[in-house]
Amino acid sequence: MGGIVLGILTRHRLSAGRRLALTLWAKGVGVLLMMSLPGIGSLIVGALLTCGYALGQLAGPMLSALST
Repeated sequence: MGGIVLGILTRHRLSAGRRLALTLWAKGVGVLLMMSLPGIGSLIVGALLTCGYALGQLAGPMLSALST
């Protein structure tokens, strides 16, 4: 969800392609951080990332509509 918010906050400064790239990089860093955790910590963080992604998919269009 942080990637979506980051994309919205930079809507007047960056092009759509650059915002998308920034959002995908933020998600990728989150996945790499999750993979670097040992044991059950990575499972918990992975679940949180999955929930965050799902919430972003639901809330992203609504936040985008509100920002215009």
